[in-house]
Amino acid sequence: MAEPAKAPPTPPGPAPDPQQYQAYAQYGRLMSVIGADPRYRDKLLGLIDEAVPNAEQVIPELAWKHRLDTQLGEQTKGFEARAQAAEAKLGQIEHRLARREFLEQQGLSEDDAAEIEELAKKGRIGDAGTAVDYWRKTQLGQPRSTQQAYGLTPDDTKELYKDPKSWYFKHAPKILDQVRRATRRGA
Repeated sequence: MAEPAKAPPTPPGPAPDPQQYQAYAQYGRLMSVIGADPRYRDKLLGLIDEAVPNAEQVIPELAWKHRLDTQLGEQTKGFEARAQAAEAKLGQIEHRLARREFLEQQGLSEDDAAEIEELAKKGRIGDAGTAVDYWRKTQLGQPRSTQQAYGLTPDDTKELYKDPKSWYFKHAPKILDQVRRATRRGA
């Protein structure tokens, strides 16, 4: 026996308007033009990826992009950490070089720089040039070290303190001769 004929399937709703089909076609053409422009392609694919949950199945480019992003992200983690460490090291080296150049320009030693840094911290001075100027002004009133005594040994110094007059007659000609030679040479 033959089976009775099945009823045709019912359409999902009323038939779409032909103008609506034309709008869909225009929209599709617009998206294909925008998608062909490299400036907007990534943005358009990002919008499609957000709007359509399974867009990777329809547009293989999205699947490749996601796969590459995850693979490259895993592989570059170590390089990023090393690059950050290298940048930090480079920053320290640049800081040291800039500091050394500044000290040379100002004619300062490392000891002077330590004093200036301490003074800047105490006085809350943020500018290095201002700190150096202030330090130099504070150094004006302080006595400087005396000139090194010519040829004095520790024994000579003790003898000088015990009996200055006898020491003078014993060593004065030699010291005066050294001073005269130094002034002749222009030292």
